Amino acid sequence: MMFEEFPIPLVVVDSQGEIVAFSAAMNQVWDYSETSLLNQNLWRLLPQAWQDHLQPAYKATITTNQTGYAQIFDAPHQRWWQVGLVPKANRSIWLIFWDLTTQQEELIWHQAQLTELRRWYDRLQTIAEISQQVFWEWHIQDDTTLWVGNTVSLFGYPLDAMPQSGQAWLDLIHPDDVTAVQAGWESSQSSGAPYCCEYRVRCQDGHYAWVRDCSQYFHSESGEFRLLGAVADISSRKDAEAAIASNELRFKNLVANLPGHVFRCANDPDWTIQYLSDNIEQTVGYPAADFINNCRRTFASIIHPDDQQYVYDTIQEIFKRQNHYGVEYRVIRADGQVRWFYESGQAIHNAAGEAQYIDGISIEITVQKQAELELAQSESRFRQLVEDVAVGIIVHNPQGEIILANERAANILGLSLDQLLGKSAQDLDWYVVNETGERLTAAQFPSARATEQLIPIRDVVLGVNRPSQDLIWLQVTAEPHFNASQQLEQVVITLSDITQRKQVEDALRYQSQREQTLNRVIKAIRNSLNLAEIFQTTVDEIGHLLNVDRVAIVQYRPELGQWDHIIEYLRESSLPPSQGLIIPDAQNPIATSLKQGQTVQIHQAETEPNLGEFNRELATSFPGNWLMVPLQVEAHTWGSLTLQQSHPDQAWHPSEVSLLEVIADQLAVAIRQAELYQSLQAANQELSRLAITDDLTQIANRRHFDECLAREWNRLLREQAPLSLVFCDVDDFKAYNDLYGHQTGDECLYLVAQALGTTARRAVDLVARYGGEEFAIILPHTDGAGASRVVENIQATLKALEIPHAASRVSPVVTVSFGISTGRPTPESSPVHLLEAADQALYQAKAEGRNTYRIIHVP
Repeated sequence: MMFEEFPIPLVVVDSQGEIVAFSAAMNQVWDYSETSLLNQNLWRLLPQAWQDHLQPAYKATITTNQTGYAQIFDAPHQRWWQVGLVPKANRSIWLIFWDLTTQQEELIWHQAQLTELRRWYDRLQTIAEISQQVFWEWHIQDDTTLWVGNTVSLFGYPLDAMPQSGQAWLDLIHPDDVTAVQAGWESSQSSGAPYCCEYRVRCQDGHYAWVRDCSQYFHSESGEFRLLGAVADISSRKDAEAAIASNELRFKNLVANLPGHVFRCANDPDWTIQYLSDNIEQTVGYPAADFINNCRRTFASIIHPDDQQYVYDTIQEIFKRQNHYGVEYRVIRADGQVRWFYESGQAIHNAAGEAQYIDGISIEITVQKQAELELAQSESRFRQLVEDVAVGIIVHNPQGEIILANERAANILGLSLDQLLGKSAQDLDWYVVNETGERLTAAQFPSARATEQLIPIRDVVLGVNRPSQDLIWLQVTAEPHFNASQQLEQVVITLSDITQRKQVEDALRYQSQREQTLNRVIKAIRNSLNLAEIFQTTVDEIGHLLNVDRVAIVQYRPELGQWDHIIEYLRESSLPPSQGLIIPDAQNPIATSLKQGQTVQIHQAETEPNLGEFNRELATSFPGNWLMVPLQVEAHTWGSLTLQQSHPDQAWHPSEVSLLEVIADQLAVAIRQAELYQSLQAANQELSRLAITDDLTQIANRRHFDECLAREWNRLLREQAPLSLVFCDVDDFKAYNDLYGHQTGDECLYLVAQALGTTARRAVDLVARYGGEEFAIILPHTDGAGASRVVENIQATLKALEIPHAASRVSPVVTVSFGISTGRPTPESSPVHLLEAADQALYQAKAEGRNTYRIIHVP
């Protein structure tokens, strides 16, 4: 059979692989004649390569009866074929051949192109890594960007986190640089020329890095605009430029503020000036330009004639022995005045070791020279002044030995002049403390510091123990004085007695701290009703203010006959805690005083004989001074505010006791407020309970039942969980009341309610009195079977109670009939359906003899 008109190569084989039909186009695939194909076995005709690809698909098609596909490369003919295997109803299979050679060649070509592109990309990436640059490309039409290079090292961003658009890149550029960058892009776009721009970019860690960006616009034949560029980090160069500029500015500022002029001159007979700072005009009256290259005058020409040769010989002689020199001479200013200068310089040598230049500075010392002349006269005036001033003055030499002191200094220190002169601080062994109370060594004294650092040490406040052991406070200044060679000659120390001022300052400071502490405690009381928070704030504030070892709140428990330490502050964590300590009330003198409203102060508790046996043992763990202030709430002792300080010398100051009594009054207010608040909360809780509780049975009332049913219905509607409802009715209860009376009937209802409550006891279950002798039970997450078990347990519990009921038509004891409804809440239904079904089930249970239950499933 031939498919003469079928244009696609086709072969039809039976289930055994025999060729039963084919199209004439098959000669495009195989080199077989039409007659040689018919009735031949396909697998004997095909080369092994064809069989390897076709047989798996053929077997799969036979097995699954589903169309299969295979792709084959005909190597001898260099062609690609896709074969579709289509099963037919007569168990034959049609093999349809499609020539994919063109598509495959195009695919191979594209893959080769892609591989080559990858090679170029890898090369570009390598170039970027080696050059420490990042390359980028911006496609302007679709506003997309491509990045190549180590962006992490340059910006801190990985490649996939780099900006994906030109605007996103602009957002990273420093706001001050954006305009310049955009102008560069626009210029390059209009001119087609490359451009380079330096700007700052915000890196991933938030800092800005300087970069140099060189890029150029390209316009493709398709009309696409692209901007290609390379970015390099120039932060180091920018930092160096900034450092150079800063150094230049500092040099200029330094030179401008020097008390003289800086110069460089050639080491020649004329001292040819090559550099001279501008401030020379201030000192000699001639501008610096007059001296550069000796264009108008030489510097030697303005040196006093009597000093010119001396200066030249001195400098040359010093150069022979050392590089640095110093020389004093006179200069004749432009206005004719004569001024003294001190010149200090250094030779700059060439490669041959010859002094080629001189770098130096000349400082006017006219005033110093005049001072030298006046020094002798001032010395006597100084000595007289030292004795007349109102402050103490001590002068010691560089070795620390006192060489001069006035009477005022001796009186302040409680010593005689003989005891001071010739002595040092180490000899006198003064006990000196700073303002924090820390003792200073002799090396930390202002005089020692001024001697070592060669700078003034001014207005240092020190406490000094005089020989009489009383502490005085001094304000001390130590000024080093130098001779003409700038060597330390002596240190002048001034002493001012500021003891009274210090006491006033300390009192004011303590008063301020006290007021601040009290305000913080009052604020804590006003802002909180939590006694634990108020107590902790209070003890912490007191501890920090008074710098004591321990502050505790102790509560008196008269019903237990004890005092409990409930809150405390410890200055150091290494101190033994007292929180949780229980102190007996009986035979306790301290407790007796506190209950009488008395503040108790104890000095050195470990030696106090009248503490009581328990307190004496307590003093071994908590030695030192005790202070206990009673906390009186409405004339009753609630507890005490207790302080402990282990340092025996620090007795309780009246101001401290007064402060604690004020704070104790505030704490008493806080305690009363907290007690009233707790009472109010308890009353509100009881009112809330009464509002949802049935007075007779002490279970939930009808209103609480309705609220709970609506809430559980909505919750289980969301969870799509079952909900069961049980109605209960005491059988023949009217007859019970008629026989036993209403009081006994109330007792019966109470017993029945308690039986229901003890059986349905899950937290989510609710038992309520629904009305009269009728009760209702809500059982969330309970289906009909579970509700039935609950009812059966209730029946067993009631039966065990054996409440007599002689008027019952059912049983000699009280029985209950039950109606159960169960279902899953749906948006289309409501709790009313569950209530109606439970009521109907209860009606059925009563109608069928009572003392039983019936179930209705609500769809």
